Amino acid sequence: DRCVKCPTRSVSASGSTNRTDCKCDNKTYTDVFEDQNGECTFCPANSAPKPGAVKGTIEAVCSCKENYYKTEEGNVANLNCQLCDLGKFGPPERDGICEVCQAGTYQDTKGQRKCIDCPADTYLSETGKFSGADCTACPDLTTTNTILGSTKESACVCQKSFYRDTSSSALACVACPEKKTNCSVANMTLSNVPVAAGWFRLDETSKDFFPCKGEDCVGGTIDQQCALGHGGILCAVCDDGFIRQNGVCTACTNTDVATDGTGGIVIAATVPPFLLFLALLI
Repeated sequence: DRCVKCPTRSVSASGSTNRTDCKCDNKTYTDVFEDQNGECTFCPANSAPKPGAVKGTIEAVCSCKENYYKTEEGNVANLNCQLCDLGKFGPPERDGICEVCQAGTYQDTKGQRKCIDCPADTYLSETGKFSGADCTACPDLTTTNTILGSTKESACVCQKSFYRDTSSSALACVACPEKKTNCSVANMTLSNVPVAAGWFRLDETSKDFFPCKGEDCVGGTIDQQCALGHGGILCAVCDDGFIRQNGVCTACTNTDVATDGTGGIVIAATVPPFLLFLALLI
């Protein structure tokens, strides 16, 4: 008997007596495996053996490497692993496949693990896009308020110093009146525009602002614009339990409340003179 050399890329231990003792030389050749014919071979380009797979057909043993996927034109002989195309990405947890970039994202480079968010003040409603130019800029005077990856135009809100007029079907941003309002943040609507101190408006639908006493009108949204204990038109009427003293509505003490039928005196004291005058004329 004579000793026969093991097939290419395989080795055996000293004293081996059978062809089956020849095993693929994984130390010398990285990613080598034994195919269905008993030959030690490599996976096709851009692919590698699956974890723990050392023997079998190319289709059974090999899979595309990360950032690559098997195209529909691929076959058992070559796998045809290609880089994930533009507008797609290869999920880290799922090697060998590519997924389409979702709305709000794009990918302009092949073989990437994730897609890129559209920048702030833009949006993208379509999927599978491959350029930042596909992200549409928000309309004039609007912003996404630093949010990335927006998918709809509705994510665009009015910039600070502007408010949205919800009475219009279009996205119409109106400049907040200077000195009369305090539109210091984005995404204001007419209903929540805060008035500045010393100004008053009747309700959330009103676009008119009226000057009033700074002690009475402290500024803020409709439910915040009057100082504590103040209410009514121009915040000039004292709330229940308050009495006007030195021009300011002050919480009543026990001595301020009459129990002998003269409570009307306390009430009268809480109402400014010009409102009393109007009441007497009615």
